[in-house]
Amino acid sequence: MNTKWTKLFSILLLTLMLFLVVGCDDDDDAITNDNTDPNTMELFGTWAQSAVTVDGVEMDVAEFFEWSEGAVGTHITFNDDFTYVVNEFDASDETTYYENGTITVTGSHIIVTTTSEEGTAVTPHDVVDGTWSISGDILTVSATMEHEEEGVIVESDIVLTFTKGIVTTNDDTDSTTIELFDTWTQSAVTVDGVNMDVAEFFEWSEGAVGTHITFNDDFTYDVNEFDASDSTLYYESGTITVTGSHIIVTTTSEDGIAVTPYVVVDGTWSISGNTLTVSATIEMEVEGVMTEFDVVLTWAKVN
Repeated sequence: MNTKWTKLFSILLLTLMLFLVVGCDDDDDAITNDNTDPNTMELFGTWAQSAVTVDGVEMDVAEFFEWSEGAVGTHITFNDDFTYVVNEFDASDETTYYENGTITVTGSHIIVTTTSEEGTAVTPHDVVDGTWSISGDILTVSATMEHEEEGVIVESDIVLTFTKGIVTTNDDTDSTTIELFDTWTQSAVTVDGVNMDVAEFFEWSEGAVGTHITFNDDFTYDVNEFDASDSTLYYESGTITVTGSHIIVTTTSEDGIAVTPYVVVDGTWSISGNTLTVSATIEMEVEGVMTEFDVVLTWAKVN
């Protein structure tokens, strides 16, 4: 059986151990599936997957959960009848994968049971046992589990983070997305954690002294390489698809000539102060062999 969002709570699940958030005595006194409990009621609603860590190391959400081809985000909805629904969706907000099941909530203790995937019953049901907590608009689900790595059974602490509400694609009214709409200058690049020379990595045109990228509020972008007299030496255009912290950059033309096929980079983005960071896993050819690299691009806002 090919599971997808079931990995929302488990990877090669063998045995689950409870990762406590509050004392056992509190849960012993709590009522199971009490939809009038004010704490439990906070869980009901739709949440967007925003982060995942394994043993404290942050992982790429799309890669970790093996999103369907074309998916740009995921929502999970917990209902007050203690069922749940997961939807992976594409840039047109069309569902690319869905999953259904039930939850059992007793205080901070949660059991998630997956009963079907894309309308097909899961037999036997996938059951995961963990804990949950909410702080503001952030839901955190934690579990310590045993799984197999290279033939060895090991334990890993999995922490899933969700943000309250539905994340929409290319929402030009979203306050966070609006921060992206500006002109930025390339300031740094790392490959697998190693700092690289920006001009060399991007193979700047002869005489180029810098690069600007402008993200527009119609979700297009423009890149300009410029020389010491601020004349453009190279330019590139394309589109972006933004869903929360997920970004897809599609290059459609270079120096006015259409790029066929389009060049697509799929990654994540964040802004801190005047610094924009974009991270992606990119395939590049090294000595005739296609190799994956973790690339982190940093830009400074142009004042």
